[in-house]
Amino acid sequence: KKYKDLPDDTIVIARSESEESIHKHNAFAERITTLGELREGSF
Repeated sequence: KKYKDLPDDTIVIARSESEESIHKHNAFAERITTLGELREGSF
């Protein structure tokens, strides 16, 4: 598995932005969690 040597308390930040061509705004999402939470599937 990837990143198996990283501890569970490693912070993971995932960001996504969708540039809208029709609307006057973009869609933005962000999730901050730990590697341990991702490994447990409790996100």
